[in-house]
Amino acid sequence: MNRPFATSDTIKFSVTENNIESLSQLNEDMENIKVVPNPYIATNLMEEAINNPNLNQRRKIMFTHLPSRCTIRIYTVSGVLVDVIEVDNFSASDGNAYWDLLTNEGLEIAAGMYLYHVKSPLTSYEKIGKFAVIK
Repeated sequence: MNRPFATSDTIKFSVTENNIESLSQLNEDMENIKVVPNPYIATNLMEEAINNPNLNQRRKIMFTHLPSRCTIRIYTVSGVLVDVIEVDNFSASDGNAYWDLLTNEGLEIAAGMYLYHVKSPLTSYEKIGKFAVIK
């Protein structure tokens, strides 16, 4: 039978809690977080301007294997906060986020070593890593 919805129609759904196994799996998966390319050398193949010289160059690096919800903080090696990226991917399998190599004030970053800190609100697990920018 094919009929339109009525005001008395209802939809019911339920959501289950995260179990301990999936949280421990999330911690293990966070160990695989990587920055690509590393080192970043002036430009990389992910950038659109490589194949089209008429495009304005948009610099970016990619964080891979991220949980669907997390916060990435990027620091200089001296501990100065450079930028914060809030990741809220709809698809848990996506696991990627891009950074435009700009500070939180919109300035271009300098060449050098940088640290990243990833924390998921689902667990207390944190991942710290490093990457290099060569210009």
